[in-house]
Amino acid sequence: RPFDVWGLKQLGEGGLKVCVLAGLDEKHPDRARYKVAGPSVPFLCLLYFSLGYEAFVAAQVEINRTTSRMLNFVEYGKAIRTAMMGTARRNVDLAGVRITVPAGLSDGGDGGGVAGTSWASSDSQCFQDCEEGEQQYFPPPGRPSTGSEYATIGCMNVNSFGGGFWKASNPARFGDGLIDLFRQHCLIGNVVRRGRVYDTEKHPSATFFLPAQLPGVHCQIDGEARFLFHTRQRDARLEFTRVMQIPVVLGPDTQEAPVGSSAGWLVIADMEVPGPDAAFIPATHLDECKALCIRHQFGGFVVIKGRAHFRDDTGERLRAKLAPKIGATTYVRDETAQDVKFSFAESGSALRAFKGRLYEWVCGRLTSELNATRQEVEELQWRSDCYAQGICARSRRAYHCFRRSRHRGMGDGTLITFTLCSQCDSSTGNWGCKGCRRPFCPSCFEKHRGTAPYVRWAYDDVGLLRCLLTSPDLCLDDAQEQLSELQGERPVRLKVFAAGKLVEEEVLESPARACSWLRSYQEGDQSANMQPRTLVTFVSNAMSGRSPQGSSAACVQEEEAAAVAGGSAPMPSIREFLDTAGHSQPDSPVCESFPTS
Repeated sequence: RPFDVWGLKQLGEGGLKVCVLAGLDEKHPDRARYKVAGPSVPFLCLLYFSLGYEAFVAAQVEINRTTSRMLNFVEYGKAIRTAMMGTARRNVDLAGVRITVPAGLSDGGDGGGVAGTSWASSDSQCFQDCEEGEQQYFPPPGRPSTGSEYATIGCMNVNSFGGGFWKASNPARFGDGLIDLFRQHCLIGNVVRRGRVYDTEKHPSATFFLPAQLPGVHCQIDGEARFLFHTRQRDARLEFTRVMQIPVVLGPDTQEAPVGSSAGWLVIADMEVPGPDAAFIPATHLDECKALCIRHQFGGFVVIKGRAHFRDDTGERLRAKLAPKIGATTYVRDETAQDVKFSFAESGSALRAFKGRLYEWVCGRLTSELNATRQEVEELQWRSDCYAQGICARSRRAYHCFRRSRHRGMGDGTLITFTLCSQCDSSTGNWGCKGCRRPFCPSCFEKHRGTAPYVRWAYDDVGLLRCLLTSPDLCLDDAQEQLSELQGERPVRLKVFAAGKLVEEEVLESPARACSWLRSYQEGDQSANMQPRTLVTFVSNAMSGRSPQGSSAACVQEEEAAAVAGGSAPMPSIREFLDTAGHSQPDSPVCESFPTS
């Protein structure tokens, strides 16, 4: 049978590398530890590829893998529990990850992609309109999601994933030239609704977009777990396309009809086509049987006990009538069928480039190109730890329950969760900062918020009821969003607080005027307190050789990806960076969010 082989190719200028999980921090399980990977590198994929939860579970099991299959199952059980409900689930973050596919080329499945559409999120700059000829598969078009609540995404080439636990709704076939994409956010809910089946959608290729706002993502290729990241903290694209087709032999335990292929014929073992004979002859020479079938325009023939029984139906009807029969072999005419042989799917310059890469891979030269060095892993560790402690804009810092929020992370919607504060070891439930989506207890959140302003508002014409009708504490962005949705000309009283103290109080003529006043106040606050709003601008400061606590207009520019692209100097080592941070003032903006302890 023909078997598709898929290739992973980085698009753009490069910089994507991989390392492996070394363990989790004992006090803070949401902070992963990384180490240099072994010689195996992600280049070809035969079985499946995934990002997120399944890859993170596989990475944890790999750390404690033993020679006992039973003990490995125990390790899987431990990893599944912690990665689904414990604090460690915060290591699974697909916010901003995007998958695009060729437009209008979906073949079946229940994924619900809509050709020619894309969805742009106001919460992430990485969601751009798809390029011409592409459509968005993940996050689902038209659904208000950044992808943060999803557990796992990926594709199958064979109809098995997660050690055979998951299968595709429309069975994946390894020789059809298509990959079966899946996306899943509630694994338990999926089991309840569909059993151990993923809704899938077939496509000829896919492009995975990895945003610079994440330190990286956990991935697995044919069961090999890796952590994929960009060494310069930039956006990256990974193309998943078919590169080869190889012949394989099906084992005796296969559950599908073994259909072979030769020039102009499909060969199906242990299957027959019941019905009357149009003719029959001894099957001494198959070439004579095939010639007779073609001469008399039969659709095919069945060989049983040394005799060829010819059928008068068309080949398509014969395939529909196939029935099990041990010892029988059915030959069906199909002009599109070709001999199964080794072949390349690329052509021209793409084929020459792939052959060159394949040769480099076989020689082991891709290891140094795709595997991160020790220094790059140390720098990743620093960025990852900073991200785990929380990096967000001052205007987004609000104490928030993630359970029913569209900003929730993987597993936040379950009834039972065990989450620890990202700063201390106290339980937080599902509460944390809305801006950075990190878990905080109330006291640690106040330290994280620091001097960032927050707002309470109420209509000013309600008299003594104002104290009862005042809004809860809102970050600047949420307050503006609420006020922009209000209609009418009723006066609004705004109170702005910082560090628990009232700093501004204004009465505006209407919600629209109040929203405009808050927008101006936010711009002034950003100018006076220039802090990194994402991991991108945080790293950009370090790459530019500036102190992480120093103020810079580059910290608050909207074009964060462009700011990173402008810094080509290597990032300083962690030790140099922390030494610089140690001399900063205690009231500095970044110390407010990243205590050096």
